Amino acid sequence: MGVAVLIIFVSYFPAWGEKLTIMTIAVAIVAVNLLAMFAAPGLMKRTGLAPLQVLSAVFNVLQTAMGMEMIVSGLLRSALLR
Repeated sequence: MGVAVLIIFVSYFPAWGEKLTIMTIAVAIVAVNLLAMFAAPGLMKRTGLAPLQVLSAVFNVLQTAMGMEMIVSGLLRSALLR
């Protein structure tokens, strides 16, 4: 989780109650990540490396497609491709 995202959300919601909610969600995400890291060795022993390699390939394609979409969108908005 990026600190920049937290800064953006906290600045977008100025009330203290909303800031507390955002920080609570951030702490919950960190806690779930910690639990996942503790469970990872056992899961890896049972499933092996193949599912992780498949997920890696899928996420690689998705990230490349999103990057290309952002570049094309930026070029269209800047009037370079009109």
